[in-house]
Amino acid sequence: MFANNSRVVAADKSQVVACDLEGEVALLNLHNQTYYSLDPIGAYIWRRLDNPQSVADLLQSLLQEYAVEAEPCQQDLLRLLERLHEAGLIIVLPDS
Repeated sequence: MFANNSRVVAADKSQVVACDLEGEVALLNLHNQTYYSLDPIGAYIWRRLDNPQSVADLLQSLLQEYAVEAEPCQQDLLRLLERLHEAGLIIVLPDS
């Protein structure tokens, strides 16, 4: 679903509420009243989604911040983005 040039951003704050919890993040989708939680790395990604980010930029940021290998990191990132999108927590922006 996502390509390297896909751009994503957190859903509008009128739809999703986020709360920092000692390095992790709790999210509430106001539309379906469902809570989600993100571990510290997921929280790092979430914080970057305040502004539109390309998948490639997110991956580069993760590779610079954490001592991880590119391929598994990219797979984990794509899996997280897909779950966030399915949960209505992020928006995939149209190509510009």
